[in-house]
Amino acid sequence: MATTTTRDEEELEELVAVSSPEQSPSRDGSIESAISLLSPAITSETASAIRHLAAYTTPLQLYPAKRLAGVLVLLHVNPLGGLSVTLTTRSLLLRSHPGETALPGGRFEPQDPTVEATALREANEEIGLPIDPSSLLHLTTLPAYTSRTLLVVIPSVYLLLTIPSLPLLQSLVPNPSEVDAIFNLALKSFLMLPPPPSSSSTTTSTPDKIGAEVLVHSSEDLVWLKDRLYRLHHFSHPSAPSQVWGLTADIIVAVALVAQYGLSADEEQSENGEESGRLGYGRWAERQMTWKEIVENAMMGMGRNGLVDRKKEATDQRTRAT
Repeated sequence: MATTTTRDEEELEELVAVSSPEQSPSRDGSIESAISLLSPAITSETASAIRHLAAYTTPLQLYPAKRLAGVLVLLHVNPLGGLSVTLTTRSLLLRSHPGETALPGGRFEPQDPTVEATALREANEEIGLPIDPSSLLHLTTLPAYTSRTLLVVIPSVYLLLTIPSLPLLQSLVPNPSEVDAIFNLALKSFLMLPPPPSSSSTTTSTPDKIGAEVLVHSSEDLVWLKDRLYRLHHFSHPSAPSQVWGLTADIIVAVALVAQYGLSADEEQSENGEESGRLGYGRWAERQMTWKEIVENAMMGMGRNGLVDRKKEATDQRTRAT
């Protein structure tokens, strides 16, 4: 007798489980061993940041494999003892998002055992990152985000244990069919915090050092899902070949907040920043949904695919009316 597979059964077969690493004494030991390994090169603030990220947990969630993607937030110790993140500029040959800044990553494939494996595989394909468990430490996996095309995006945060990190970073080679450039920026710089009072005028006026980049920030509020506003952030720096903006910026800001302040998932999602002094700018637009709400609405197919500039939309409507 032939069996019939219902749509619900098909959906169940395609679901992928996503969660942060399980907390345990052995994992705590691994984190402390990594900090000890890096201790000659890192500051006490960086050691705390690593512990904060490793303690960050997200509950188990299930997502359809066909709508799932993984991105890699690859952190390394920079020359100043802080953490920097690896970014790419997408190839101009690509049909989707050419020339834009991105984290290494891509769609979940059937052969990927986890979404973290997706992120590492894509990083290997895009920038030649060696998938070596002895040199990469999985710190945490963030809750889901949603792309402009309503794809569910899972960021996995890994720490490069190679000291010094420069030789390995310099060995990374862009895959010309996917990536035009690879660059790094200090993680903390995305918080846009004012310099400490002890900083002298001569220190702040000197050119940026690697690991202490001073970014330029701007933002605009656009209409997205359920016609609610979404604040689109832009970060730029003279050393960066492309601006960091949109989803990529949002993910890095979340990682920076957790690293700096040890926020829980709920605290991070509700943190506006400017009001509490944890960011040098307002993070959310008025009545903006949290990423948890955005993902839930995207999964239900509610709202629009892509962002809309409300002012431009109104102008276009007036133009068509005439």
